[in-house]
This record gives sequence, C-alpha cells and structure tokens, in this order.
Amino acid sequence: AMLAAPVCAVAMLLTGSRASLLACLTGLLVLWWRSRRRLLWGALGVVACVIGFVLLPSQYKTRYETTTHKSLDASSAYRIKTWLTGVEMMIDRPVFGVGAGCFGAARGMSYSSSGHRSFIESHSLYIQVLSELGIVGACSFFTFAARFLKHNRQTLSRLLTGPSGWQWEAVLVQGIHVGFMVLFVSGIFGHNLFR
Repeated sequence: AMLAAPVCAVAMLLTGSRASLLACLTGLLVLWWRSRRRLLWGALGVVACVIGFVLLPSQYKTRYETTTHKSLDASSAYRIKTWLTGVEMMIDRPVFGVGAGCFGAARGMSYSSSGHRSFIESHSLYIQVLSELGIVGACSFFTFAARFLKHNRQTLSRLLTGPSGWQWEAVLVQGIHVGFMVLFVSGIFGHNLFR
C-alpha cells in the first residue's frame, strides 16, 4: 500500500485525469470523515494538496484548470456529445432501455451518422444505467446499491462494537465502503460500478 499509493498518485497527476482526481479526493474525504483526528488530517490534507498543485508542471495544471473554464476541451466536448446520445436513448426507450451492455452497439448502429459510426461507451454510470436498463432497471440497480451501502455500514458498526479481534475485517469493510463511494462519485465520468 505504501508503494502503490504514490505510484497511483503520480500516474493520476501525469495523465491529468480529472475524473481520477475527483475520485481520489472523494476517497480521501470519506477516510477523513471517518478518522478520529479530523482536524489534524484535514490540515495535512490541505497542505499536501496545495504543495502538490504548486509542484505540478504547468501542462498538468492547465488540464486540471479546464474544469473551471466555460469553454470545453475536445475530451469534455465529446463526452457531453456522448451523454446527449444517452439521453436520446432514454427518451426512445424509457422503460427498459436499449439493453444491458448495449450502449456502444446501440450508439454505433442507431445513434451515429452513417459517415462516422461511433461505438464508444457513455463514460457515465448514470447515463449508462438509465439508457441501457431504463427506469425499471435503474430503480433496481440503485436500490441494490443503497441496500449494499446500508448493510455495509451495519456490518462495520457490528465489527467495531463487537469483541476485539475483528480489526482486519473492520478495515476491509471500511475499504469496501470507501471504494464504493469512490465509484459512485467517479461514476459521473465512468461506469466502473456498473461493470
């Protein structure tokens, strides 16, 4: 973990992935919220973020700064175009969607111009679920996810208040909870939770 965390942080910063940065910050916020020393970890986190951003090369700063600009870069513009295609799918098939795992195929066959067929996925959990599964499937999916989070919290509470000796399991359950929250937030720009 001590080796993997810095390697992941460097990879995230060098690729300029805004979605990864958002997901990482979400995970850190959830861990911070659950920590006993919030003030200390919060102060250290703010200092680390400021130092990290100051030391970041200018080309990467520019990419991260595009999140606050009104004009979109090519990546963001194409992502929004793909999301609008997903909205079209939702409008056309609101109840059951185009089928699980069929976003790319439906886009390429029915929602692309004949001159430029695109089979790219939605890159959004929320667009993907609604367009592929429709209202019925989306209700099932998000109900399952909510129940999972509820049971995860209950399990963690039992492990922490129960007899000692369950520390490893408590850390594991907390890690699953943090990972799930990260996937929910990164679901704005990716669909890994749906996979």
